[in-house]
Amino acid sequence: MALPFVYFSKDDVVLGGCRQQNRADLTVDKFDSKSIWDRCIAMEPSLKYAEIISENDGLRPGRKNGVRLETEVMTFPIGSIKVVHNYGHEGSGVLLSWGCAKEATQLAATELVTVMQAKL
Repeated sequence: MALPFVYFSKDDVVLGGCRQQNRADLTVDKFDSKSIWDRCIAMEPSLKYAEIISENDGLRPGRKNGVRLETEVMTFPIGSIKVVHNYGHEGSGVLLSWGCAKEATQLAATELVTVMQAKL
C-alpha cells in the first residue's frame, strides 16, 4: 500500500495514496477511497470536517528504473530529431513535477541553443 499524501492548495486539498500494479480501470473504488480518507485523517485530523467535492482516479505510470528524464536522438525515415523524455513518475508526479519540468526545460533549451548555433 502506498503512503498517503495530502496536498494543500489555495482553494482545495488533494488526498491520495494508492498503488496498484497493472490496473488500467479508472473507476473510483470505494474501498480505496475509504482507505485513503482514513489514512489521511490519521495524518491530519482536521480533514474529517472537510467536504468531499469530487473523487477521481488516475493512472500514474511508473518504470522499474525510476523517472526517465533525458534527451535521445530518434531517427525516422524522414530524418532525426532530439526528444526530451520526462515520464515514469508514478504517484509522485505532483510532487516531482516542478523540478522535473524545470530540468526538462533546461535540456530542451540546451538542445535548441545547440541547433541554433549549428545554423549560424
